[in-house]
Amino acid sequence: MEIIANYIYDSGVLIVNLNSKWKNLEEFILEAKKNPRKITLGNNGIGMSNHLGGIMLENEAGIEFIHTPFSSSSDILEALEKGYIDAAIVKISEVGDVNRKFQILASFTEERLERIGDITEERLERIGDIPTLKEKGYDVIFGSTRAFVVPKGTPRQILEKLREILKKGIRSYENIENFKKIGLNIKYIEADEMKSCIEEEEKN
Repeated sequence: MEIIANYIYDSGVLIVNLNSKWKNLEEFILEAKKNPRKITLGNNGIGMSNHLGGIMLENEAGIEFIHTPFSSSSDILEALEKGYIDAAIVKISEVGDVNRKFQILASFTEERLERIGDITEERLERIGDIPTLKEKGYDVIFGSTRAFVVPKGTPRQILEKLREILKKGIRSYENIENFKKIGLNIKYIEADEMKSCIEEEEKN
């Protein structure tokens, strides 16, 4: 394949039902420490990214969940809304405009998101004043980069034109505003740099 460019970073987030007894990350972690293997944590499948994020949080915080896999994000959110599970790790894009039903305890980003706790290092504007796990002392960061690609062997002039169009579109005011509405961080990474990132990840 040929990479056009990466265009977003889809952060992992830790969420609970809006009516949950846990109102912040500290309360959630304290409960998990007091009652090991009592909190059910939904994910998108054993060995998938959200499941691995949960394991990283367990290892970093010295806690243990009951990992509960689902076949789709909609199934996770439905189970959490109906109280079948206690919490879930999903991507911010998977919560989308239904976030009014859930409370984000933290993000898994490097920078702050605006919810309760995510697994990223950045804060998303839509979420509010919510710290990252890293800010709270848990060195856990994960999310998904998402890139446009085309088949290997695509003519160079077409690649260059597509890259030019994508770069312009991603940085347009309309696109930026649309991404803000759904809580996604634009993360434009050009082809060569993205290829290097992928190669580095594969080594690890």
